Amino acid sequence: MTEDEKIEFLSDKVKELEKITNEIGIVFPEKSFKLDGILIGNIVEVMVSHAYGIRLYKQSEKTHDGEVLFDGRKVQIKGTQKTDAIVIREKPDYLIVEYLDKKRGCICEIYNGPGDYVWEYASYVPSMNFYTLRVSKLLEIDKIVPTNEKITMIKMKDSETFDYSGVCLLVTKALEVETTKRFFLSYKNYLARKYNSVSRWPFALRQWNRGQITENVITDSEFTLGSVVSVIGMKREYDSDGNIRQAIWVQRTNSLTTQEMIFLSFPIGVELRRK
Repeated sequence: MTEDEKIEFLSDKVKELEKITNEIGIVFPEKSFKLDGILIGNIVEVMVSHAYGIRLYKQSEKTHDGEVLFDGRKVQIKGTQKTDAIVIREKPDYLIVEYLDKKRGCICEIYNGPGDYVWEYASYVPSMNFYTLRVSKLLEIDKIVPTNEKITMIKMKDSETFDYSGVCLLVTKALEVETTKRFFLSYKNYLARKYNSVSRWPFALRQWNRGQITENVITDSEFTLGSVVSVIGMKREYDSDGNIRQAIWVQRTNSLTTQEMIFLSFPIGVELRRK
């Protein structure tokens, strides 16, 4: 049996276990038969080791569960079925947290990066002598982890064992972070120097309150790739099925001058201006 076949076998058995525990729970509703604890942890560790090229240590190893075959980075692997928090006892060099989808028999990445980035947000529980990390915070921090500090997934073959949607989201988020740094922050500084009042700023950069535009500027986290379209003076045109067909130029009061100025200051605008 090849390594790929072993993982597919494990995925099938996880789905079977989910079905079996649900059936037992129906017969004995007074008891819980959830899959958790060491079993879930081991399942996720095996799946992660296969997907990311990690050599797993023995069960009794402390702090880290394995090391990356490519460069030797030490990694702690955490699996969860919950959406609130994970338990962690010590700060690892690198941390990979995955959600186990038992119905599909696959894992989905929650966090992938250095332990330093998340350790400061860990909450100590004295009575249990461990720390907890909120899943929502892990997802938030994962968005800003540089791509070169993540452990690269090596298994990209067609398989239902892994949810690769996270990879697409990672690439998109990296672009969004770079756009925020290179476009949004510079744009805000430009507008602040040019105008005395935020009322002259494009609506796309201002917050709304009960359907009314305010003079409060959106935060860095509220700026997305979707904001760029309206900021530079364009709007989306949809087809009858609700799909975006194209982005077209529009001239709107309040934001046209500002949008043209900032657009023409960027490389793509400079090129258009030269033509």
